[in-house]
Amino acid sequence: MILRSMATKQEQICMITSYKNLLEYDSLIRYGVPRVKFAAFLGMVTAVLSSMIESEGDYYACYFLVKLRLLLSMRIIAVGQWKD
Repeated sequence: MILRSMATKQEQICMITSYKNLLEYDSLIRYGVPRVKFAAFLGMVTAVLSSMIESEGDYYACYFLVKLRLLLSMRIIAVGQWKD
């Protein structure tokens, strides 16, 4: 077993077991606490909402094509022009 005082810096980092000990080592958090700007947050929210709207449009287009194909096949059967 390696004592903490005898371990290298890399081994000491591997021995970290709690969040409090994690914050003691500056090599793991080099640039400080992450900061989020309002513009970045607003941009992410806008991107998520536009992606949701676009996906809904894609689902609607697929539904429309399936419905159209179903209606056309029903019309062909009703008229009696079914061809294999």
